[in-house]
Amino acid sequence: MNSLLMTSDLNTMIPALISGADEHLFIITPYLKLNPLLRSLLEQKRNEGIPVKILCRKRPDEMPFFASLRNLDIRVNESLHGKAYFSERDAIITSLNLTELGESRNIEFGLYVSQEDEPEFFKDLSDTLMECFFSGAKTEILPHESELVRIRDMSKGFCIRCRNSIRFDINRPLCPDCYAAWNKYRNTRFKERYCHSCGGINVYGNFNRPLCRTCYSSSACDRNLRT
Repeated sequence: MNSLLMTSDLNTMIPALISGADEHLFIITPYLKLNPLLRSLLEQKRNEGIPVKILCRKRPDEMPFFASLRNLDIRVNESLHGKAYFSERDAIITSLNLTELGESRNIEFGLYVSQEDEPEFFKDLSDTLMECFFSGAKTEILPHESELVRIRDMSKGFCIRCRNSIRFDINRPLCPDCYAAWNKYRNTRFKERYCHSCGGINVYGNFNRPLCRTCYSSSACDRNLRT
């Protein structure tokens, strides 16, 4: 049965939709920012071999991360304003961008549609959304973005809480001891102190924002990692 979703529902059901996709996953959102949960879910789809198709309004900043996922088709349509997330069995049409998942303080709405309950409507909706996706221009991973992932995987990083030296991993920017403490509450917005890349003070740092402003740009991160 179709159902109306509010902000708290969307924060729960969109990750559940992504996690539950068994055949394909479409993500249509003008703007995309991957928090640790979304990164983990997309890596899960990679490990399961599930094709993931993403349509954005502009080339995502997360292209270096996407370079590590071989099951993606990323497209861009500068006219995109709508947001939708759907698999072979579930669909959500919503006002919520993935930049705001779990963080939005706005009042958001969404409509959930189940293939099992509304097969004809679901098929029409899926066909329309697929047509929207394929209207986008295909975006390729650039060679330097693939190289950046390789360099980061082998590079030195810093714990964002205690500044101990650790392996650079944007998905786990804490040392084992600090991660164990963080994991008790899993507050991704809890204020942390250091940049995961350069080890300097990160004024706005937290688990979702482990890099300082200087290191946030790919070119700056690349220079830091090569030194």
